[in-house]
Amino acid sequence: MGSAVHNLMVMTTAIQREFLGWDQPLLETAAEWLFRRFGLAEHSPSFALRVSEDEWDLGRVVVVVPGRRAGRRLLELLVLRAEAAGRRLIPPAIETLGVLPERLYLLQRPLANDLVQQLTWTRALRTIERSVLERIAPRPPADDDVAAWWGLAKLLQAQHRELAADGLDFADVVTRGNEVPRFGEAARWTAMSEIQQAYLRMLDGLGLWDVQTARLVAVRKHEPQSDRDLVLVGTVDINQVTRQMLDLVAERSRLGLHPHQVELRGAVGPSGRVTALIGAPAEQAALFDSHGCLLSAAWSIAVMDVLEADIRVCEGPAEQAEQVAQELAGFGGRYRADEIVVGLSDERLGPFVERELQSHEVPTRWIEGIRLADSGPSRLLLALADVLEASRFEDFAAFVRHVDLASVDLSAFDAAFREHLPLGLDELESLVRTSRRTYAEPVRRGLQAVRELLAPWRCSAKRINEWGEPLIVWLRAVYGDRVLEELTSEGRSWPLALSELNAAAQELATIPESIAPVVSAADAIRCVVQQLSKKFVPPDTDASAIELLGWLELALDDSPAAIVTSFNEGFVPTSLNSDLFLPNELRRRLGLTDNARRFARDAYAVTVLRHSRRDVRWLVARRDPTGRPLVPSRLLFATAPDDLPGRVLRLMEPERKEANSCEPEGVRARTIELVRARSSSGSPGEVPRPARIVEMIGGTELSQPTRELTLNVTEFRTFLACRYRYFLKHVVKLRSIDDDAVELDGLAFGNVLHEVLRRFGMSTKKDLSDSDKLQRVLRKTLAEVADEQFGTRRRAVVSVQLKQLESRLDAFAVWQAKWRCEGWVIEHVERAIRPEDQIIDPASGSRTQPTMSLTDSIGGDEFRISVWLHGRVDRLDRNEQTGEWALFDYKSGDRGDEPEKTHRKRNGEWVDLQLPLYRHLVRELALPREPKLGYINLPKELTEVGVRFANWSAADLASADDTAANVARQIAACDFWPPADPPPRLIREFDDLCQVGVFGG
Repeated sequence: MGSAVHNLMVMTTAIQREFLGWDQPLLETAAEWLFRRFGLAEHSPSFALRVSEDEWDLGRVVVVVPGRRAGRRLLELLVLRAEAAGRRLIPPAIETLGVLPERLYLLQRPLANDLVQQLTWTRALRTIERSVLERIAPRPPADDDVAAWWGLAKLLQAQHRELAADGLDFADVVTRGNEVPRFGEAARWTAMSEIQQAYLRMLDGLGLWDVQTARLVAVRKHEPQSDRDLVLVGTVDINQVTRQMLDLVAERSRLGLHPHQVELRGAVGPSGRVTALIGAPAEQAALFDSHGCLLSAAWSIAVMDVLEADIRVCEGPAEQAEQVAQELAGFGGRYRADEIVVGLSDERLGPFVERELQSHEVPTRWIEGIRLADSGPSRLLLALADVLEASRFEDFAAFVRHVDLASVDLSAFDAAFREHLPLGLDELESLVRTSRRTYAEPVRRGLQAVRELLAPWRCSAKRINEWGEPLIVWLRAVYGDRVLEELTSEGRSWPLALSELNAAAQELATIPESIAPVVSAADAIRCVVQQLSKKFVPPDTDASAIELLGWLELALDDSPAAIVTSFNEGFVPTSLNSDLFLPNELRRRLGLTDNARRFARDAYAVTVLRHSRRDVRWLVARRDPTGRPLVPSRLLFATAPDDLPGRVLRLMEPERKEANSCEPEGVRARTIELVRARSSSGSPGEVPRPARIVEMIGGTELSQPTRELTLNVTEFRTFLACRYRYFLKHVVKLRSIDDDAVELDGLAFGNVLHEVLRRFGMSTKKDLSDSDKLQRVLRKTLAEVADEQFGTRRRAVVSVQLKQLESRLDAFAVWQAKWRCEGWVIEHVERAIRPEDQIIDPASGSRTQPTMSLTDSIGGDEFRISVWLHGRVDRLDRNEQTGEWALFDYKSGDRGDEPEKTHRKRNGEWVDLQLPLYRHLVRELALPREPKLGYINLPKELTEVGVRFANWSAADLASADDTAANVARQIAACDFWPPADPPPRLIREFDDLCQVGVFGG
């Protein structure tokens, strides 16, 4: 089997075609046909088992369907039909087109599994002459780049499979490609043919067969045969090799040949017949070929006849999801949930639809279920591979965050990351080794635990077939004692995932030595997980859930009502015009699946949906989830000529408000009658009220007003922006901590700057008036702070930011020198003024007066509120010549705004009270006169570095005090509702909790 097989035979097919119409779903009519053919004595084939009155025997029948879901549903319908007839069903074998061929011939040697095929392709690529390889990849991968070699191997494997399925090999592409004008790929395909032959020879040497080539050999030797009847259901697109096999089986049936005696007749029994059940009326026979497959040319001119009243035009994904809900409401309770299906032509729309229907308490069921490669154990292994390969902190964080690992204090690691932004584990360990911060010890313990977990993998690369046993042992150590709730999705997916991972790991050991590459642990792990990429855990069965299906599954679904989303060009029909290896014209010449075949397949599906469903809605979007503009499917324009102009104007005109919906009057106000009406107690998209949050965290009810408040001067800004977010941040004390930063954010950048200026302001160098000397002092201080916080080996982007900070400090040094020459000296730096500093009067030993003493009332009862302010003043300066005082806040924002702009709106409304309230704090310092209030700005524009004073009058400051008093009263009264709308731009950390940008939020 060292070469591919060419020139497959052509014969007149003996396949029988049965047209079952398209006024009913094909699976239903197919089940009825099977009962008539094999369940009634007068219609049963003479060689079938005797028909019994209490038994329906389909044991000698193989039913072939396009996909697994159609097979499962057909079996359900057969069971229901048997129950209706009072028969015991002996079910048929139900196979998909992809696995049918191996039922029709005897394998002479084992088939190479997918992994062995990939590794053999890789070996063939690595051993071919470099000059040949460079015709495919001008820059071949490096010898140690295992992933790149595998990627190239998979690319060739995919071309080989598609071509072989239609009886072709790479050499055929060269021959037929020369018939295509301006075909310039002959050299590349010739090189690929050499590698293909090397691949097949290597498999021969291993005593294995490539599955595609084994089928070609079976056809060449006329081996396909079956002693069972083959019934094809809805198989409207079959590749050439499978057609040839079906022809051979059908021809034997026509000649009455025994399956194992091709030349003899009249043996034990004839070969099984082949029947194609076609979902179309007999008068449409001209649209189908002798195999029951679609004739592309005939379907290219067919009329789809989609009704105008069933088309909906929507703006984007959110609007499509809303329209789905409206259509469900419009059905008016005529259908059960299991009688409606939502088709996702663009599967990215799934989460939008799920969320919208969830807000109406309508459950959904994505039919694909859970991909095992996305299961918990698989994701843990992929995270492990990333850690082993790169040891970046981001990879480490993803690994330890996995739900199956509870060995470290995540909050401590998050705090350490935000403080230091380490490159990797070694840098983090160095930074916390002697640190006294509260997070340091938990981080040190966590690092030790993780290193022990990674220890089995810290070894040199070895052959891939040697990694299986370590993987099995490691998985057993992590999951061996785990107990799962079987009714949860995790409880169903994890055992199956672990079983499949175990089998894939064991499979590594069976890889022949000659094709087993030397790989790292990370590459071996990824290889194992990849074997699960096409395996799924079926979703939970829920009769109250509406199923979400992909477009290709809709034609054989039997739900009476369907809503098709994203009925747009590119999704229905799909087109492929820029294939790297096989562009559309070359596909057409080779007889492969091309755009015409895709169009025919989708046109047929539209026709079947249109005729076999009681209600179908077609949703057309103007843009996809990424915002890319879309155009309607061309199938919508396959209508009667007289209707075409109006259809074009309707679908292509600019959006109009009334054009977005064609539903009957009042549908928007209706409820979806599939389940009970939406509860008024709350929905998944409802923002929890303050009292509910206090209840959830085990606090007390927010009912009694607070009579004494301790407030930081910076808190007022948060309350003025959003009282609800103030509650979350300062009452509940929620914090948003993450580890996804890749650079210093504004807060971290400012913190570094403040620390440098704090050390400078407390040093003996603060009174220098020489800008050059000041620059050297500040640069040295910055270097010390950077080394302490980020280490000597740091992220490149952090180093760039530190250089930017250095430039700002250089400009500050110039300003500071000039400021000092004007007589200003630094008196206080980072001066903290706390409530406890204000409680005891040293002279009398009694409490001093609070910063603010307010009155309020509830239900006519008046009470007093004592407000104690606290805060930290960045800097207080005194002028030696004039006796003036100046209170400053350092600002490192890029713009360098004036205090007026950051504290008040244009209409004079206060949005921040920090500087006005500082003047109350510094009274504790007994300054001889009121200080001026201002910023020392260090913005991106270095010429703007310097002081900006606030020019507020006494009336302005009195207004600020009134605003502060009102805020304090509302805080004391626990008035934290509702959230601000629109949400404040400056407080984004609680956007998720506040449902910002979420449907129904």
